[in-house]
Amino acid sequence: MNGVGILLEEATALEVILYHADGRDESQLIFIGPSAAAIQDVQRRRMAEDLSGLLRRHFNESATNEVLKLVNDLFRREISVQAAMEETEDAYTVQVPGHSGRHRLH
Repeated sequence: MNGVGILLEEATALEVILYHADGRDESQLIFIGPSAAAIQDVQRRRMAEDLSGLLRRHFNESATNEVLKLVNDLFRREISVQAAMEETEDAYTVQVPGHSGRHRLH
C-alpha cells in the first residue's frame, strides 16, 4: 500500500474485515487519501452522518445542528493543525479510528 494516497483524487473510508481461523472476525474502518486534511474531512463527514442519525432519533433539528456545529469546529481546528504539519512531512498517512498516533504507509 506504499503511496496509495497519491493515487486517490479524494479521501475515502474503507471497511476492512479480518476473518480468523477460530471463527472470530474483526472489523475496522480505515481512512485513506491524498493528504491528512482530506482524510480528516472525510472522517468529519462520516461522523456528521452517523451523529445526525443518532441524534435525530431523540432531539429536534436545532439541537442536532448545534452538536454538528461543535463537531465541525473541532475538525476545523484539527485540520488546520494537520495542514501545518503536512507541509513538513514527506510520507502519506492513514488515520485509523480507535488507535492513537498516526500510521504511515510504507
